Amino acid sequence: MTFIDSLGEIMNIGFLLCLFLFMFVILAINLFSGVKFQTFLNKDVNFRSFGVAFLSMFRACTGEDFADLMADLAR
Repeated sequence: MTFIDSLGEIMNIGFLLCLFLFMFVILAINLFSGVKFQTFLNKDVNFRSFGVAFLSMFRACTGEDFADLMADLAR
């Protein structure tokens, strides 16, 4: 019953997280869309289109290969 009562608040937090992710994806597209493909920055993980950038940013937020992606973007 407690979970059902708190479902509204959980959805609010989820919406807020998606809003922040959306803003940072737009920023990343503006900053990193011109970076050439490298080892970890490839056709599946890049910032050239919104859909792929959103998935790439979500992947970075979860920590999956974040250090390698960051190294490719820093070159």
